[in-house]
Amino acid sequence: MKHFIQFLQHQISSSHCILCNKEADIEISLCPQCINNLPINQQACIYCAIPLSSNTKQLICGHCQKNPFIFDQSFSPFLYHDSIIPLIHQLKYQEKLYIARTLAKLFTHQLQKINFRKPDALVPIPLHTSKYKQRGYNQTQEITNFISKELHIPIDNQLLVRKKPTISQQSLNAKQRQNNMKDAFEVKQENNMIKNYHHITLIDDVMTTGNTLQSAAKQLKKSGISVIDTWTIARA
Repeated sequence: MKHFIQFLQHQISSSHCILCNKEADIEISLCPQCINNLPINQQACIYCAIPLSSNTKQLICGHCQKNPFIFDQSFSPFLYHDSIIPLIHQLKYQEKLYIARTLAKLFTHQLQKINFRKPDALVPIPLHTSKYKQRGYNQTQEITNFISKELHIPIDNQLLVRKKPTISQQSLNAKQRQNNMKDAFEVKQENNMIKNYHHITLIDDVMTTGNTLQSAAKQLKKSGISVIDTWTIARA
C-alpha cells in the first residue's frame, strides 16, 4: 500500500524533474538539462563495460584480455557517479520504486543506439529471501520489469535464486567481494524453460568488480546456457 501511494504521488508530480524539480519530460521524469548532464559511459570494454581511454582503438580492456569474465558481453550505458548515484540510491534505499521506470527508459534509449543481441529471456539478479523481506522489493526486478515492457523480451524470475545471504559489497575490497559472492547463486534445474534457452541476459543496477554477475553467470553456464550477456544501469 505504501508503494502504491508513492506511485500515485509521483504520477501527480511526474511533470517535474526527479533531480531538480524543474519542468520535465513526463515519460522520463527528468528535465532536458539533467538528462544532458548524465554521465555517459562513452567508450567501454565490450566484455565488462569498464570505461576505456577516449584515444584508444581497443575494444577490450587489459583485464579482460588476460582474465576474461565467464559472461560474454556487457552493456552499461552510464558511469556510477554524479546524478546517476542519487537516482539509483533513491530507488534502492528510499523505496522510490517509480524511479525504476526512469532508469529503464534511460537504459533502453541508450541500448537501442547500438546493435545489441536480443536474448531469449531477461534474468534479474535476485536478492536472498532475508534481504527481500527486509527491503520489501528487489530494485533490479523493478528495473527489469520496465526494460522487458520496452523491449518485448520475457523475464524469467524462477531460473536463478540467491542461496546464501551475502553481505553488502560496498565496504569490501576486490578479494572480499569475490569471496562474498562465491557460490551465492543456484539455478533451479526443475525450471522447464532451461532447455529452451540459448541466450540469457543478466540484469543488475550497478557493476563494480563484476563478481556478482560472474557468480550468477557461472551457474547459468554450468546449467547449459551458451550465451550470457550482462546489462547494468551504471558501471563503477
